[in-house]
Amino acid sequence: MFTTSDFEKLQQIMDESRQHRFLLKKLLSSHEETLHILRHELNNTLTMLSGSVQFIETAHPEVRSFKYWDTLQSDITDMADLLNDLSGFHPNQTLHKEAMDTSRFLRELAVSFAASIAHTDAEFVSYIPENLPVITADSLKLKEVLLNLLKNALESFKPSSSAGRISLCSSTEDSYLKLQVKDNGCGIPKEQLDLIFNPFFTSKSHGTGLGLAIAKQIIDAHGGTLEVSSEVGCGTAFTVLIPLE
Repeated sequence: MFTTSDFEKLQQIMDESRQHRFLLKKLLSSHEETLHILRHELNNTLTMLSGSVQFIETAHPEVRSFKYWDTLQSDITDMADLLNDLSGFHPNQTLHKEAMDTSRFLRELAVSFAASIAHTDAEFVSYIPENLPVITADSLKLKEVLLNLLKNALESFKPSSSAGRISLCSSTEDSYLKLQVKDNGCGIPKEQLDLIFNPFFTSKSHGTGLGLAIAKQIIDAHGGTLEVSSEVGCGTAFTVLIPLE
């Protein structure tokens, strides 16, 4: 698997020679173009398939009672989710950095997430100091990371649970901005902790296994770290550290 570390080594090779840089950039560009075409063609085919299924259901409502009809529709949805996640999966995440009011960014995100789970029994709390430093970052990418972690926290609770608690805490630690998402959900088995950031690894029945892989790539691209600690039956904590400079 081509990792962020591999990409950094490739970047060093590119810096050594103008010819190496030209050839490797051409190779990477060709690779990206191939993936884009593949995703585009698969998505077109999947859209046509989904349309055909909807047409059949409209013309023949009785198919809803067929044993595997719901499974077929579920599989199509899963394929669409996978293609959507693949569109965001790039070992060399491109960032669009700009000065970001960290406190304001986190408060707005917290309000948005709280509103999205108002219909659930989960409790959400946030700790966001007023004087967090302004950082240079890609706010859209960071929002994607945090919402993914918060969504995972929500999904960690059992359907019958009424004591689910999620927290988003922020602070500065040394020369880093520290963001932590914690829950008191089901927890992650010890043997899975080293695997959860691997692409396509998932323990969910309806998951693509790309959410955390993409999140880690985004944080790596910011020069930061994304770590996890968890205990089965007690909960999970994801910690993000992003350099202040």
